[in-house]
Amino acid sequence: TRAAYAQDVRSYAGWRGLAQADAVRELLALEAPDANALVLQYRGEMLEAKLAPATVMRRLSGLRSLVNLARLVGLVSWRLEVP
Repeated sequence: TRAAYAQDVRSYAGWRGLAQADAVRELLALEAPDANALVLQYRGEMLEAKLAPATVMRRLSGLRSLVNLARLVGLVSWRLEVP
């Protein structure tokens, strides 16, 4: 599962056109509305690209796990609420 989540973050970083660490920093620096809007855009573009729904859900799950960990250690106070 850790390997899958790492791949999910790499995929997100690739979509953002950033190094993985920079994409994570960028996401975690946002406030909840902006972070959720950005991830909604990512979700929409994955669906437009005709990725399998299971792939989209897994990639979003990886991002939610990342944000949940950041919340647990006090880096953010919000959660991703993208379905």
